[in-house]
Amino acid sequence: MKKKPLILSLITIGFIATVSFLFSVALKSNAAEQDLFELSGSTLVRYTGDNTLVTVPAKVTVIGESAFEGNKTMKKVIIPSTVKEISYNAFSECDALLEVDIPDSVEIIEIGAFYNCKAMTNAIIENGVEIIGEMAFANCISLTDIIIPASVIQIDNGAFSDCTALTDVTIEEGVERIGQKAFLGCKSLTHITIPASATRVRANTFSGCTALTNITLSKETRITADAIEGCNNIKEVRYSDETLTLDDFKAKIPAKLNIYKVVEQQPEFPGGTKPLMEYLKNSIKYPRERCTVAWSGVPISPWSTM
Repeated sequence: MKKKPLILSLITIGFIATVSFLFSVALKSNAAEQDLFELSGSTLVRYTGDNTLVTVPAKVTVIGESAFEGNKTMKKVIIPSTVKEISYNAFSECDALLEVDIPDSVEIIEIGAFYNCKAMTNAIIENGVEIIGEMAFANCISLTDIIIPASVIQIDNGAFSDCTALTDVTIEEGVERIGQKAFLGCKSLTHITIPASATRVRANTFSGCTALTNITLSKETRITADAIEGCNNIKEVRYSDETLTLDDFKAKIPAKLNIYKVVEQQPEFPGGTKPLMEYLKNSIKYPRERCTVAWSGVPISPWSTM
């Protein structure tokens, strides 16, 4: 009869020991994982691991310059809602990276942040991001679709250039600036709608999008013909309340933006140089308190020759 309590005690002790062991293993594993992240304050400076799934530590606010650049094993990265900035080349040339979800806490995706991530098929940009930097997703040749949320103010130059598998792009109302060559060479893109909020479309924005057949935009958007250079398969342009052929559309817009290299009239003081000198003579006064100090002498600069 006494054996039963003894057996239960042994089972309990064994269970506690097992749980303690597993907990200690988990702690060691977590500590080892954390050691793979080099931090400077709340900035992630470098990740040195080779895991396929990487979770950025929750205390990180900035993913620093080139923090993951050239990583060959990471397939998915989880970015916490503490991160506000993804810096220059942070994930560039991560050959195995398949997907990323950029949370709404991120305000800016810097230059080349995901440049040349050739395996990436899925990139989600949450509503909150304000700036997509130059070449941020350039040459992501497996990326098939992207939604630019309303929070984005500007898509910088070449941001999605040479994403050759990109077929579907949604630019939500709110985006104001689409930079030069932003979608240059996106050879699979078939249609694009430019929101009325985008008041200026820069040169070569869609150049080389050879599969492009339909464009929709407002007359409020300033666009020039060189923005769609080489897009010779466009069949229909919906231009506010008009539906136009490509040739008719080009006839309505400038070929390129006129840029003045110098101002037409240089600034000049009213009346010219003589009144300017007179004004300076009468207006510049030496401080009165200094006039009462009996200082005299010859000023000599350190480089003077005698």
